[in-house]
Amino acid sequence: MVSWSFFSDAFSLVVRHPKLLVPKLLVALLYGFVMLESARLSVALAPSAFGVDPLSQAEALALLGPVLLLSLGSIFVLLLDVWISSWYPALVSQFHLSKRVSFRLAIQASAKRFWVSVPLLAGFDLVVSIILAIISTLVLLVSPALFGVTLVGSLIALLVIYVFTYPLLSVSVLEKGSYWQSLSRSFALSRKNWVSFSPAALLSFLVSLLNFGLAFLVGNPALLLLFWGVRFFLAVIVTYTTVVNPSAYLAVIGSSAP
Repeated sequence: MVSWSFFSDAFSLVVRHPKLLVPKLLVALLYGFVMLESARLSVALAPSAFGVDPLSQAEALALLGPVLLLSLGSIFVLLLDVWISSWYPALVSQFHLSKRVSFRLAIQASAKRFWVSVPLLAGFDLVVSIILAIISTLVLLVSPALFGVTLVGSLIALLVIYVFTYPLLSVSVLEKGSYWQSLSRSFALSRKNWVSFSPAALLSFLVSLLNFGLAFLVGNPALLLLFWGVRFFLAVIVTYTTVVNPSAYLAVIGSSAP
């Protein structure tokens, strides 16, 4: 029988150790500023992008600096988010082994796998985002009528990818394999335990969609307070889903992490 008790285990860990919320709240704050700046630049560039009011050379040069800074800032926040996420498998492992839940020890443990976990996880996020953006943009340009169907198909494909790579965070941090060994191990665990991982992957996927949908609030100044309130709420949910990941992994392998 499939047991999803790792959901309640993860909830207990977050409730007993609310300090786990702090790093993700910091990341949510940084992502919020990135999203607000992205919205501001999108508004400035939209008329030119749609050929309504092309930018002059001086205007384009004036926007070049902010665009470059936003790109670098986005990459920095992504890497910071991935690095912070890599702490949580070690934190959950401490909890399951009835040890003191310590950020310092978790950071030390995740640092040993930094050059495997961070490039793997950040690269995966970037590749999936780029592929989805390219497909959506091409369909929108070539056949707008098919955009909705393509978007739904892309989301379903993305959900399948989420399921089959769900253990990657925990595997890349808690096990000792190389890049390809970590990927192979993640796929193998997912194929064997997809019934267990699917609900957790779906929850993580839905939270990601909520984060994406939040971008539509940033263009309205009247909704700015709501924007930050939702960001705070999502940071709490993201913390929980990040804790669920290693909790599910440990439940599936049936023992403490290596």
